Amino acid sequence: MEVERATGVKQEACWCTQVDFNADLLARVPAPARDKACICAACARAANT
Repeated sequence: MEVERATGVKQEACWCTQVDFNADLLARVPAPARDKACICAACARAANT
């Protein structure tokens, strides 16, 4: 989404817009990194299995 905003070139939706991040996974993100860091697809999958 940031690429599209910066360049004006339409981008496909990121995988993360179609995944539910559960509260336990989000709670594991260190406080200083919240709202700044990404959670990778592997970690998201592992948390939902």
